[in-house]
Amino acid sequence: MATKTSGRIFDMVVSYLAGDSFSSMLTPPSSMDRSTLAEVGNELSIDYTVPPALCRESKDGSSHFTVSATLALLDDFSSYALMMQDRNHRPGVSVTLNTEIIRKCQAGDKIKLVSRCDKIGKSIAFCSMELRGVDGELLARGKHIKYVKMGFLWDLLTSAFFFPIVLTIMEYMMKSKKSIYLMFYY
Repeated sequence: MATKTSGRIFDMVVSYLAGDSFSSMLTPPSSMDRSTLAEVGNELSIDYTVPPALCRESKDGSSHFTVSATLALLDDFSSYALMMQDRNHRPGVSVTLNTEIIRKCQAGDKIKLVSRCDKIGKSIAFCSMELRGVDGELLARGKHIKYVKMGFLWDLLTSAFFFPIVLTIMEYMMKSKKSIYLMFYY
């Protein structure tokens, strides 16, 4: 089970990305089972249903989850895990992202996304991810290296003292659909 703060961060990041067209295709509300979100040690996992919009139909009529969609999903989910695990909740910028598809999955398949933050340093973070079938079979795995140095202001706003306030403000803006620009200019 995810902690209350981690769950709030996860919900905020997913709702923020829902405005982006490709990210909203990756994580439509029906695809991620929020009740299965679990955070154990440095590992984050959630159940996921493969959306048909991200599958490509092959010549034999079956549709498979594409490699590019798998990479995008691993990128997003490992970023969620990093933001939840890092004490300064830094999203970072991808330096390297790779994946290895072991078995294809199809539209409608129920899978489990698992992401581990192997090491989080001052400037670089290392994450590893897996897609597993409901039976525990490994479908894909990947590695993600992110540059996470965000600067003094980010560290200040995400410090133990200010972060609860910043998180509450961000949640308010997400719920009311207010832009950060509108908040400061109007």
